[in-house]
Amino acid sequence: MSLFKKEKTTAKVATQTRILDFKKNKVELLTLDELKETISEKHSGGRPINDILHFDLFDKINERINQEKMEFSLQNIHCVDGGRKDLPGVSYIDNESLIKEHGEHSLGTYLLRRLIALYTITIKDWQPAFNYKLAVAFHQDGIQVGFGPNVVNCDNLSIMSANQRVQTYGPNKVPVEKMLEVIGEWLNNFEKTRKKEMETIKKMQEIPVSHPEVAEIVGELNMIRLTRDSKEISSRPEYPLNQSQINRLAEKYLVNKFNTEVQREGEYQISLFDLYNLGTDQQKPGVMDLPLIIPANHSFGQFFINRYNLN
Repeated sequence: MSLFKKEKTTAKVATQTRILDFKKNKVELLTLDELKETISEKHSGGRPINDILHFDLFDKINERINQEKMEFSLQNIHCVDGGRKDLPGVSYIDNESLIKEHGEHSLGTYLLRRLIALYTITIKDWQPAFNYKLAVAFHQDGIQVGFGPNVVNCDNLSIMSANQRVQTYGPNKVPVEKMLEVIGEWLNNFEKTRKKEMETIKKMQEIPVSHPEVAEIVGELNMIRLTRDSKEISSRPEYPLNQSQINRLAEKYLVNKFNTEVQREGEYQISLFDLYNLGTDQQKPGVMDLPLIIPANHSFGQFFINRYNLN
């Protein structure tokens, strides 16, 4: 499965009415041009998150990547509801004049505050199985960005270093302008970072994981989750997966094992990287709470790196 839904249609032309239905769809996919057709906080009398509009943020990131003379593409922007009740991820503005101008439930009647997108950094003459992604999350708490290798066939992101993620809120928060500088630094150090992270992935691909070891890992992930969720423990670690995601990872592993050993009568062999991808496949909009995707992705990678001394 893909971390993010892949584009199935071409971008809508400006004159075509695009209807959104968040009651039917957990996630609505928009192009950047379509996002620019939605209502902004400025027009609604509110204050933009971190004093920047979401489409202005994407435009600034586009400019920053262009400054580094790197080829890139921006995938569909995934928009979801949720978050604060007083500042929801999706606000439908039921205004008669807006509806008359744009149409009921059209782009021009929605204010969107909770979204995430991936930039693909184009790499010529490189391994076809991997590319690099810049993840950008914009929501009511603030803005997050992360940078790392991406598995092409399943589109699963891999943020493997604390230096490859930054946000505008919480511990070690930075302002938006500093965030843009950090993105530039990531792109400047791209070749060095890529070499190190691909070495880590190669090590993960070469480590076989037995059934008892998978069971032990699932248990450890549950222990981290319990530590985080317990009201009687002061430690609050970032957990890689929540309970339902841990269950889905374990079930997917067991189904794969059953299909291989029972139906095909062969031994099921899995590498550490295979197991890692079963986990990152759970970290996507509509499945995981959007502000948790980037930190959880990083935390999951660190869990395996630390457990197997992969640094």
